[in-house]
Amino acid sequence: MRNANHIQAEAMRFVNDSFNKDVQMLTRFGHCKAPEDFVNLQAELAATLMPDYMEEGAKMFALFSDASKAGLDDLAKSAN
Repeated sequence: MRNANHIQAEAMRFVNDSFNKDVQMLTRFGHCKAPEDFVNLQAELAATLMPDYMEEGAKMFALFSDASKAGLDDLAKSAN
């Protein structure tokens, strides 16, 4: 159960951070005056978000891995 709480807390943290970044970017999109400004901002957004999602994927993988190990350890203790 503790591992599930860690996973849920991390997911909620990431969603909250992503939402805040999205709102900031939408505000910046609203200030674009030329098409090239919009395209440049899209490129910046992609360059900013890709590392965030890669890092979050690695964190979630580690959390699920830890939860699986803990579950297997508990199962092994129960079997003995």
